[in-house]
Amino acid sequence: LELNLPQRLQLMQQYLLMGESRLMEAFISEAMDRFASVQTEGLLEVASASAAKAKSAEGALNSLFLSAVPRPVDSEDDAFLSGLTLHLSSTPSPVGHGPIRLLDGMRFRLAVDFPLNLLFPDRVMLQYSRLFRIVALVHHTLERLKGTWMQLCKQRADGEKVFITAPTDR
Repeated sequence: LELNLPQRLQLMQQYLLMGESRLMEAFISEAMDRFASVQTEGLLEVASASAAKAKSAEGALNSLFLSAVPRPVDSEDDAFLSGLTLHLSSTPSPVGHGPIRLLDGMRFRLAVDFPLNLLFPDRVMLQYSRLFRIVALVHHTLERLKGTWMQLCKQRADGEKVFITAPTDR
């Protein structure tokens, strides 16, 4: 029985801890745009409404994950990654809104056979989820800052006056 533990840990590092951030960029950007909008009802609010809506919301998030994340070439690595699923908290966090609430409610679970299941129990996956949340939030913030900077540069190049005001809470 060969576990390929170093290879499995490397996959977890590459994907969940974004060792190669390009692997998760599309998923994070799309999830934030689709499900974490402040203007629309967030995914967590929908998920907390009923069990059926929660399953539907988790299904939408997992479908996006499977379609947006590039798959490993190796079939064993792909099978391992296919065991990774996203679940949503049944009670949304009272803190924050939009991206923060979405990321705070996301949890990764990994369904793998014995003996790997001993190395990736729910408490370990919770730690991976927390680390993913931090890295994803930093990535999302960086992307928003880049977009804002590009917009400001374009306005300045077009000769428009640029005014920066403090955001207001609504």
